[in-house]
Amino acid sequence: MACITTGNLKIVGSAAVKKHEKTTNDNRESITIVRIGSASGASGPWIFLVKRQTELEKQSPFRNLEKKSPNIPPGSVVIPTPNAYMTNYMWIKIAPIIGKGTRNMPIIKDHPEC
Repeated sequence: MACITTGNLKIVGSAAVKKHEKTTNDNRESITIVRIGSASGASGPWIFLVKRQTELEKQSPFRNLEKKSPNIPPGSVVIPTPNAYMTNYMWIKIAPIIGKGTRNMPIIKDHPEC
């Protein structure tokens, strides 16, 4: 759930559900969420693919997520896509974000030789 005016973002979902949708008064929005984690319980970056035709504006509350909320892991991003689906093109685009975010996770960043 997202509030554009305040920039609050709350994600509630089930792993059993293939596609999460938030129904509002006038439309239905799709979102794909990619989360990275480790067995130690540390979280890597969260990547949100949202259905949107244009890039996020500079004043958008969805830019620089980790600076706006202490609970969001560093490197988390919201990426606008034509349909909010994980496609081969989107995977190629987010793979570097995942790699960099994984290397910056606690415990993993303490062992750069691995």
